[in-house]
Amino acid sequence: MKTLYSIAVLLLITSISFASPKITAIANGNWSTNSSWDLNRVPATGDTVIIPVGKIITIVNPEAPGLLYIQVYGTLKLNGGKLTIDDFSTILVYGGAKITSSGSSSEKIKIGNTEKYRGTDPDVNGAQMANQTSGAGFIGFSPLPVKFIAFDVAKQSNNVIVEWATAEEVNSSYYQIERSFNGSEWTAIGTVNAAQNSNSTKTYSFIDKNISAKIVYYRIRQFDIDGKFVVTPVRSIKMQNGTTDIKITAASNNSVYVHFSEEQKNSVTITVTSFSGQAISKQTVSHPVGQVLVQTRTTSHGAYIVTVNDGNGLSVSKKILL
Repeated sequence: MKTLYSIAVLLLITSISFASPKITAIANGNWSTNSSWDLNRVPATGDTVIIPVGKIITIVNPEAPGLLYIQVYGTLKLNGGKLTIDDFSTILVYGGAKITSSGSSSEKIKIGNTEKYRGTDPDVNGAQMANQTSGAGFIGFSPLPVKFIAFDVAKQSNNVIVEWATAEEVNSSYYQIERSFNGSEWTAIGTVNAAQNSNSTKTYSFIDKNISAKIVYYRIRQFDIDGKFVVTPVRSIKMQNGTTDIKITAASNNSVYVHFSEEQKNSVTITVTSFSGQAISKQTVSHPVGQVLVQTRTTSHGAYIVTVNDGNGLSVSKKILL
């Protein structure tokens, strides 16, 4: 399961989850115990989770925190528990670090629906990583200096809007946008200059005009100044008119990102409501397409309901954690 491959590229890390707050283990303890972490809360969707050298974090219960970027420099141990994180999550186990267990087959780590580790497997010793593209297990990695945190496409009339974002860039050079009409043969259709060096969120976009195919596939190839590159997973878009795909994701800066897969004919109202029924944010957007940011400015962490409504039959709601 855990054959070690030498790879020079680190693939796409996340879905739409823009700024990444760091939450760091400050004591040997349980994952689900607030006092184990410097923010006095357990990891939540959108977090970068850091387990430092010398620290042991133990999972004793089923944990499903959502989208995470996990950096293990110490030890992550399964002791009767399971960890299930979202599709675009990434786990990095650095040199000298490890993932271990008590040896039970019920102990598992899953990214989406793919099992990456089971308690009966040997320890995962760094440097190894797992994400949605790494297969059924962990693979060796040489980290590149770019952390992707978003990549989506949207239809606007006969054009396609390609959008992506990064949280960190070191010596990055440029992004090459690639298109395919069959999912296997790729053509470079444009480039966008990178930020080179940044430790803040950077967003990028590219418009592919006058598309006549029924379905189109896209990917991003990022190059650093040394010529190394990372290739994202593939995104596809159907060009015929149909039901809009709406994604709602919590951003870590108490904001919400709503992604519309095609341009809306009507104005849309996006409302964020607490579980007590209090509306903490309400924003109306005219003919939205692609990514829309909604600032909540709430200072209270917890669960909220995001509702998207156009008053003409479109109504989507999702529970998120901020």
